Amino acid sequence: MWTNKVIATGLGLVTLSLTAMAQNTPTLLNVARVQVKPDRLGEFMDVEKQYTAAYKKGGGTLRAVYRSSAGNPFEFLVISAIPNYAALDGKSPYAKGTTETELARMAARRDQCVDGVRTTYERPLDALSFNPPGTPQPSRVTVVRATVRPEMVDQYVATVKNELMPAFKKAGLTGILARRVEWGGSQNVFTFRVPLGKFAELDGDNPLVKGLGREGAAKLGAKLSSMSSAEFLIYTYVPELSLVQQ
Repeated sequence: MWTNKVIATGLGLVTLSLTAMAQNTPTLLNVARVQVKPDRLGEFMDVEKQYTAAYKKGGGTLRAVYRSSAGNPFEFLVISAIPNYAALDGKSPYAKGTTETELARMAARRDQCVDGVRTTYERPLDALSFNPPGTPQPSRVTVVRATVRPEMVDQYVATVKNELMPAFKKAGLTGILARRVEWGGSQNVFTFRVPLGKFAELDGDNPLVKGLGREGAAKLGAKLSSMSSAEFLIYTYVPELSLVQQ
């Protein structure tokens, strides 16, 4: 539902979630939702550091890692930039940044640390986003992952663009980044994220109320809820596992 308090910071992801994205939006994003075994958490993070080092050495430009703070505490988001689908036919930055033997060793070790991985390719949506230049990388983000009714997608996009975004800007929201699934899942799934400076921001009136008033917020919330269902999540940025150009 788009009407409860969590919308105060809830609309806004990985799906992705980054200052570098706002300033130089990538064409595509590889978004991996990784379920880590609780007893292998430390080892998983050690392997991820090695992956990030290889990714950087191999010329990768954006790899952001987040850990769930509301939901499954052992879920990680690993989000990286892709220039286009054709890039998947060549060597990845990981393969360019290390040897085949080392990459295989890392993959085998990582496999022992996880219960499962779900990967999607997602398209950033500039028309449904705003993020002022110079905005620092947030240490925590709230995420709304919305599944839209297939017959309502066009209306949903128009409503978010023409009604929701202006309301949030009026309320002084610091920024929103949006993306849509293209492969690996339903193409009716949209992800939005905003920075969350502190949990106290979840208290009190949400930005929709601040931007539209209670009656206007209720009407718009009901309209969005009639077109979609959503889950509301919070993720903490893990800088030591990430590569984000400031």
